Amino acid sequence: MNNVLRIVKGWLRVLLTPGCWFQNKPYSSAWDRKLRELLRDHDFTHIDQYTAQLGPYIIWISNHPYASMTLYQRGMGRPRRITILEAGDKFEQDLLKELSI
Repeated sequence: MNNVLRIVKGWLRVLLTPGCWFQNKPYSSAWDRKLRELLRDHDFTHIDQYTAQLGPYIIWISNHPYASMTLYQRGMGRPRRITILEAGDKFEQDLLKELSI
């Protein structure tokens, strides 16, 4: 039930966020699964205004949400829109933790 609520909440959020309506890259289910795994197991480390590190990967964080949360310098596609928004939330939380230390 909790997963269903998360999905419904995510789709409502996507529908109400115009920046999600158009995406810069095609969807990649493999990257979506991998990014969800990384979000569960690692914290973001801010590198610069365009990129952050998540586990062993450098992630493009700029142009959020229509072009963010993709692998930096790789041709792989983007995750689901819901995953992009959740990853953006986690990046902000991790950045606040990093700045408060």
